[in-house]
Amino acid sequence: MAIRISIAWRIILGTIFIIVLLLGGFGYLSSQRLEVIFQKTGAEQREAYIKNIQRAGKAQLFSLQRLSAVFLKAQQMQELMDAIPPIGREDAQLDIVTVFNASGYLASYYDLRYPTAKILREDKAYLVGDPAFTGRLEINFTEFPFTDVLTKLDSEDAKPPAGTKNPPEGLPEGLDVRAKRVDGVRVVARNGEERMLFVGAIVDEGVYLGTVAMMYNLRSLKDYEKSLAAALKKNKEETFKAIAMLGGILLLLGGLISVILGLGITRPIKSLVRSVATFAHGDLAHRVKIKTHDEIEVLGDGFNFMAENLVILLQESEKKAVMAKELEVAKTIQDSLVPASGLHEFSNITLAGHFLSASETGGDWWSYYNIGGGRLMVVIGDVTGHGVPAAMITAAAKSACDTILAIQDLIPDLDQFARILNNAIAASGKGQFFMTCFVSIIDPAKQSMKFVNAGHNFPYLYRPSEDKFIQLMARGPRLGEKNDVAGYEIKEQDLQPDDLIIWYTDGIIEDMNPDGAEYGDKRFRKSIKEANALDLAGTLQKIIADAESFYAGVPHADDHTMILGRISKVK
Repeated sequence: MAIRISIAWRIILGTIFIIVLLLGGFGYLSSQRLEVIFQKTGAEQREAYIKNIQRAGKAQLFSLQRLSAVFLKAQQMQELMDAIPPIGREDAQLDIVTVFNASGYLASYYDLRYPTAKILREDKAYLVGDPAFTGRLEINFTEFPFTDVLTKLDSEDAKPPAGTKNPPEGLPEGLDVRAKRVDGVRVVARNGEERMLFVGAIVDEGVYLGTVAMMYNLRSLKDYEKSLAAALKKNKEETFKAIAMLGGILLLLGGLISVILGLGITRPIKSLVRSVATFAHGDLAHRVKIKTHDEIEVLGDGFNFMAENLVILLQESEKKAVMAKELEVAKTIQDSLVPASGLHEFSNITLAGHFLSASETGGDWWSYYNIGGGRLMVVIGDVTGHGVPAAMITAAAKSACDTILAIQDLIPDLDQFARILNNAIAASGKGQFFMTCFVSIIDPAKQSMKFVNAGHNFPYLYRPSEDKFIQLMARGPRLGEKNDVAGYEIKEQDLQPDDLIIWYTDGIIEDMNPDGAEYGDKRFRKSIKEANALDLAGTLQKIIADAESFYAGVPHADDHTMILGRISKVK
């Protein structure tokens, strides 16, 4: 069983959920925005810091190049060796300074780890005189960062800078390294620690004297980045606390407001629910009274309006049920006015009929009569419009035909028959309803058919032996259109075995498909011709199926009636 939750609780829970969702989203976005700002600021400050170091390092490199050029040019190696360490000790960002002469000879060296050490040259270069180690310490040029600025003597990188020349001094015995032909600034890293490397050639008056390489540390940048991360974390925590406090206050206020609103909304709704239940249990006079001056009041007014119209609808439905019953009876009566479906066989002709009304009752009608001497009369009519009034006119026409044939002793004169039938329809229709009608008499002895037409569309005779259609054309005014018609034109058509006579009403050829195109005579004749090879019942069904396929489900606008008569040899 499904759990029912009242509207009030839905409003309360929905409001709280929205508040929590908004606060959570706001907090998340604020945190993300804050982090983006810190990262952007940190990136900008890092870039500015590095640029400052670059400027300071380039200035220091320039000073060292000028200083070293003076000593190298004067061959004052000891003085150069003594001049560099004090400069390194004064610059806290300097980690290493190395000065090489043009032959790759280590002329001066400073290492932040051993600030007071001096160079001792024997078979190799050593540091001596620093408390950080005892004895002497070999300077190893095959490790970081020397591998970034030193190379073998026979390497392509060992050549002096372009446009310079070496002094005449040769390379001292036992040394096999030279500073790489590199200039400029680049950042190198090892073990997660970044350093900035500055390398520059010592050139005086076009003569290459050597190379200065120095390493700046970026430890202060790391410290700054750590402080920035700590500030970001603290700011996030403070922001979260502020949002949590604000969220608590908003939750309390939102819950209180939602309770007030929920109760204010649900009271009239519950009243409306009770009224609906009362009305549903049969109290059709019950109405609701809601005065909230909002949509709920409109809903209540709508309920009252619906209730009043429902009562009227029930009354009308009762009347319509009675009318539908009467229409059903009328349809049953009208169906009895036309011959039953199936084949109707006579001495020299077999009939098959189709009748379909566009509504409960229609204005189409047909019938046949044996009138003596083996002759057969076929009558088809179409009253203007359809429905109950048209059906009443067809009933009058059927009654008139039966009466005329009874009075004339089954030997009718077609002109007189049509004029009497015209007067009967004129009296019944009172100038508001008219009827087209086609009356045929098939005479097997003469192998012919006489016919008279009162404004009806011309039937067809299809003669398969000659593969042609013959229209049975005769003219005359519609029945009921005017009184005392002077006379109707009588025509006669010879008949041959296998001739197919097609009587029909205009609804078949005038009804349309979804594109608004009429079925038309051309398609109708084509269908007749293709279906003629079948037996008579099959021919009728094929013609009907072709037409319905063309209509493609569009409701009929008019009644459909069609009679097929196939001529055979006189039995």
